[in-house]
Amino acid sequence: MYHIYCLFGLIILANICFIVVVTPVAAAEDENMEKISTLVPVFISKGGNIVERENAEIRLPCEIKDLGEHAFMWKFNTKFLYVGNLTIQQLNGVEKDTSSNGIIIKRLNNDLTGIYRCEISSNPPRMIQYNVSMHTAPVIIPNPANKDNKVVVSQDQPLVLHCNIATSSSLLPTTFQWKHNSKVIELNRTEFVIQTTQLSDAGDVICEARNEIGSRSHTFKVIVQAKPVITLSEQIVHGPVGTDVEIKCMAEAYPFANIEWYYNSNQPIHVSSKHKIVNNMNEHSSTLTIFNVGPKDHQDYFCLAVNSLGEEKAYFAVTGRPSKPKFTSPKVSHNGDTYQLEWVTFSQPPIKNTTLRVREIDHVNGQPGEWQIINVEPTVSDATAMKTREPRRRQTYMLENLAQDKSYEVDVAVANDFGTTKSDVFVFSTSDFTSADAKSLGMNFIMMIFMFLLISVIA
Repeated sequence: MYHIYCLFGLIILANICFIVVVTPVAAAEDENMEKISTLVPVFISKGGNIVERENAEIRLPCEIKDLGEHAFMWKFNTKFLYVGNLTIQQLNGVEKDTSSNGIIIKRLNNDLTGIYRCEISSNPPRMIQYNVSMHTAPVIIPNPANKDNKVVVSQDQPLVLHCNIATSSSLLPTTFQWKHNSKVIELNRTEFVIQTTQLSDAGDVICEARNEIGSRSHTFKVIVQAKPVITLSEQIVHGPVGTDVEIKCMAEAYPFANIEWYYNSNQPIHVSSKHKIVNNMNEHSSTLTIFNVGPKDHQDYFCLAVNSLGEEKAYFAVTGRPSKPKFTSPKVSHNGDTYQLEWVTFSQPPIKNTTLRVREIDHVNGQPGEWQIINVEPTVSDATAMKTREPRRRQTYMLENLAQDKSYEVDVAVANDFGTTKSDVFVFSTSDFTSADAKSLGMNFIMMIFMFLLISVIA
């Protein structure tokens, strides 16, 4: 850099020497030379901020009034490019504008963005500056910003996430989209706020910013500090004598929880020939297996999850009672006035009795109707199961005389020698297409086929 300024100085010194040498020879020009030497250069070009798309051509003028014998030079950031018409360092993609004192950026790219200065060798030196930048996809400045992108918030406290855009990429219209675990939750806001954070709010919260150039995103990994919340695979575990049963206990918590197993009120369960415990750290769960279930194993159990913020228990029972019935029939009937219910349960002993309850959800003025109680006899499949050790029991029941285009709720309770188990409520809807409509449509279709064949024969 030192030799560049020496060159710039030599040009200035040469101009001064030229004036000193010619003065005695050309006395007639004294007045004009004095005017030239005392002229103060003035920039006509103003400089400024320039933002263009990639590959655009940009002209940077450096028009100067009354340059006189002064010299000028161009710099890019800290690099010297030109002094007058002399090239000091050739920058790939930048050319001297031969028709003026300016320069031309032929094809803008990231390497050619920065600060361009045109300087005059006046005293004091003068210059204009161009700040050249390129339109890009939005550059996101997240807040809070951490190396691992983790954001830790306590349960019931507010969560505030910001998705700001860098000034260099904010000149184009930008749209925003927020997602939580891949589900869209907010549109066109730079801020995402949850007033009372719950465990369900944990996970990946993604901010995506988009403009006409492209898009970028940032992922906040939200961690909610809370005492454990337990989910059991089953609360009533059907354990036929002589079989193995398995129960999974999942503990959602941060810090992560330790899980322990107990039976008979407060007796800890340890790994043995009777019990196996498998802990899965990735899904924060523990699975208990009880081998060769006997009558003594039919009792109450619980899993206990503990972290530094608290603890939680979840109770379940291993029993000979049927497992909780699950409905397998479709949620919409094919005939408006009838509907065939189907459910499945597991029971090693035969199902002794089944009680079904059904009612219309919106019967009168938004109020549900009265429950209808129906006692269901064992179906053929269940009767067959009674003769085998197969514990899967499938039952069906046809509901008739239903209102068309209505919603109903139903539950079922099944009982064997060990006790009764009740299902969750199941909701289904009827259509406005009745079995009579189906018969009529079928007859009409047959008549159309018959007429078509008759016409074909006659033709």
